[in-house]
Amino acid sequence: MTSAGSEIVRHMTWDDVPQVVEIWRDTGLAEGTHTVHTWFRFDPEGFYVVVSDSGEILGTCAAVILHSKLAFVGLYAVKKSHRGKGLGVKIWKKAMEHIGERNAGLNSVPEHLRTYRDLAGFSNVAPWCTLICEGVPDFIVQNDEPEGFQVVQIRASVLPAVINYDASIHGYDRSKIVTLSTSEQDSYALAAVRNGTRRVCGYGCIKSNVQGSLLVGPLYADRVDIAEEILRRLFAEFPGESNGTITIAVINCNSEAMNLVTKLRLDIGQEVPRCYKRDQVRAKFEKVFGQHALNFCPF
Repeated sequence: MTSAGSEIVRHMTWDDVPQVVEIWRDTGLAEGTHTVHTWFRFDPEGFYVVVSDSGEILGTCAAVILHSKLAFVGLYAVKKSHRGKGLGVKIWKKAMEHIGERNAGLNSVPEHLRTYRDLAGFSNVAPWCTLICEGVPDFIVQNDEPEGFQVVQIRASVLPAVINYDASIHGYDRSKIVTLSTSEQDSYALAAVRNGTRRVCGYGCIKSNVQGSLLVGPLYADRVDIAEEILRRLFAEFPGESNGTITIAVINCNSEAMNLVTKLRLDIGQEVPRCYKRDQVRAKFEKVFGQHALNFCPF
């Protein structure tokens, strides 16, 4: 534990999660209602909180270790009533200690880009940005079956192929987090499989968002028509409640993803820069139609 005046910086516990989610909800930014639980299961050592002497959580920061050479920073917030007291700096330092000498990435809201880039050591800014897109998707009614592939629920029989497909996009094995994410509470997951084979050509998840919409992520596919069909089915079949809108994070270096959100008449929001401590992380950008989790991983 680290003292911050009368406050303490420590690892987050499972019982802390509801308070952490509430702090994030108050920022007005998107996150799945149970996504913090999912990533906490993945790396429980990567979550930190600032706690008052009465036990109230005042701030949060995640520094998830994705593999031996890469981490990702997010979920960084302090309650409005306790900002300006240095709590954010203290929890940030603890998160950076956890990262160590690894490369790390983060998404910066535009007004804080200078701080991360020039002062916090995240000086390598990617040439592309994330765009947060929201709205009621305007899907064209489909009367015919998709050509060449079928969309199925992700169950145990198809999960290994989904994991392999995911690894082909990211360039490293993410079997643990893919398994956790595709079975997350208040979520629904589908995969596209080539007809006559067991080869996955796309997959996606949709989940309840703390801001009331449905949050899409990830959405990966070989082609835009596959991505659109997965998204259409996710939206139509999600078993939970929502306000009828979706939120999806696209990268503006994927022109097909940009075309899809435009076609669906989603509102395209602010640009979110990506910053890295060292080298920029690569992936098969052309297959990323919706990012997995802006707080916890690059794509």
